[in-house]
Amino acid sequence: MRSSLIFAALVVLAALVMPAAADEIDDERVPDLLGDTETGTEGSIFSSQKIDDYLLNLKASPDSTRIAYVLKDDAGYDYLVIARPEGKTTETAYESIRQDSFVFSPDGKHHGYKAYKGDKRVAVIDGSEGQEYDEIWWIFFSQDGERYAYKAKKDGQEIVVVDGIEEGPYKASSDPIISSAGQHVLYTMAEESLGPYRDNVVVDGVVQELKGFDPVISPDGSRWAYYLGSVYRGRTGYIVLNGEVIALEKDKTNRIDQMVFSPNGSRLAYDLVLLNINFAT
Repeated sequence: MRSSLIFAALVVLAALVMPAAADEIDDERVPDLLGDTETGTEGSIFSSQKIDDYLLNLKASPDSTRIAYVLKDDAGYDYLVIARPEGKTTETAYESIRQDSFVFSPDGKHHGYKAYKGDKRVAVIDGSEGQEYDEIWWIFFSQDGERYAYKAKKDGQEIVVVDGIEEGPYKASSDPIISSAGQHVLYTMAEESLGPYRDNVVVDGVVQELKGFDPVISPDGSRWAYYLGSVYRGRTGYIVLNGEVIALEKDKTNRIDQMVFSPNGSRLAYDLVLLNINFAT
């Protein structure tokens, strides 16, 4: 079992790509499988580096330059290993690391995960430990990896942590969403009794005046929107688009099932339910 896992890890390493110089074996230069950096062609194998560790739950970075995995030290504590073509680095050991919480940023240059310290949890971003909380949910990065956010719980209240700064506390909150280049961070929350809904919308740390649900951000990060659909006739439903209100028909149920931006963010489409009939708008 151990040998098969090691072999699988070596296969994964050989399959990943990044720019690097060609290897040498017995003083003879061996051309890269996917290109030759000395002759000017692009692409190369990840590394000829051998990893002898007992590997489980390998994670490869999106840019194919790193592999991450968790090992145990002699005391039984978990620690993270990041393997690169130039070698391996290790991070601080914790009582436990939740391996499925590990995430690389989309650009592959940053990473984060949840670790356990006694009955507390911490988010570890690029090896730096955040504050201790009673619980931490998933960590999210912007596309360029420069910003991160996650939801946490402390003293029975929920908090949204954005770039290490707390927002809240709230009775409840949703997971945050971050625009592609980190221009905006949005989520919903409930300030008072939880009830069935988190209907206060927070945009870049500011609670919006109009309540709503299910915020979305355009792929280019330039626009954001959320909605409130009436479940009673006579109550006006609306969409808030970059702070501007689009009123929906007053005499319909006005339930919105979904909203989506076009790839360049110039158009917003939504599915409006009128008297139990679906209409795309």
